[in-house]
Amino acid sequence: MIPRYLDSTPGRLLLAAASLALVIGGSYALGAPLTILAAGMPVVIVLGFLACGLSIAEHGAQAIAAVIALPVALLLFAVGVGVARSEHRIGFAWGFVALGVLLAVRAIGVPSLPAAQNVRTNE
Repeated sequence: MIPRYLDSTPGRLLLAAASLALVIGGSYALGAPLTILAAGMPVVIVLGFLACGLSIAEHGAQAIAAVIALPVALLLFAVGVGVARSEHRIGFAWGFVALGVLLAVRAIGVPSLPAAQNVRTNE
């Protein structure tokens, strides 16, 4: 049995990376110093690539989709944070934070599959 991607460890790592990016971007848009953004985004990128590397064996299509989508997501993230920060759109910035918290709850809150169910069977 092959688990769904979001229930697997790489899927959860990717959700955690996205949630961390959204919370960091929302915090920066709300007025946090630039060092928060500069220190947090490399961690997010490393988590994203780690998740892609771990998912190649069981979830190859999702790993390729994540590698293709990562630069686009980072570009849209940068534009969104820039608009929220420059035009002082507080609701937009809080939306980043709220979406990040929701993704973190999804990544952490869903029980993981036991190791025995995580193995492919040749049936």
